[in-house]
Amino acid sequence: MSDNVRVYEIAEEAGASSNDVIKKAKDLGIELKSPQSQTTVEDAEEIVNYIMTGKSKKLPPKKKATKSVEPKKVEEEKVVVEDKKPEE
Repeated sequence: MSDNVRVYEIAEEAGASSNDVIKKAKDLGIELKSPQSQTTVEDAEEIVNYIMTGKSKKLPPKKKATKSVEPKKVEEEKVVVEDKKPEE
């Protein structure tokens, strides 16, 4: 019994195309190039799980979207003081 699984076998198991399996594997950091490529049983299970549920332990954590808050620019009020000449 072999410890490796081919991409086309993963595709059959997941009900997806080989190209979908390769794309999903890439998302998980698993390098697969063709339907004849092989991967470990553990990676195959992870890929199938990811295809079926959209979740995986191998996915890099998503960065939380933070709202960029810029401090409000307060415009200084310019006070114009006119010099008054004394009337003569």
